[in-house]
Amino acid sequence: MGRDAALADCGYLATPPSWDEVSLDGIVAVSRILSGLLGRALTPSEAARLKTAWQAGSPRTLDSIAEALDPQRRELR
Repeated sequence: MGRDAALADCGYLATPPSWDEVSLDGIVAVSRILSGLLGRALTPSEAARLKTAWQAGSPRTLDSIAEALDPQRRELR
């Protein structure tokens, strides 16, 4: 359970976090998965794009991150 979830359970946070949202730890795990698939570490540019996409999403879901990384994907919907 994350900090925000614990605060919500105790009544200190009005809205509990969505379990669909990707945490910063989650985006680090995604970058490690991508590195494994690519067979190399992400370049600084790739890592920056991933971080920017994570910061842009609201809510921060894998789908919103994917859309931020690939604008053409939005056009297909």
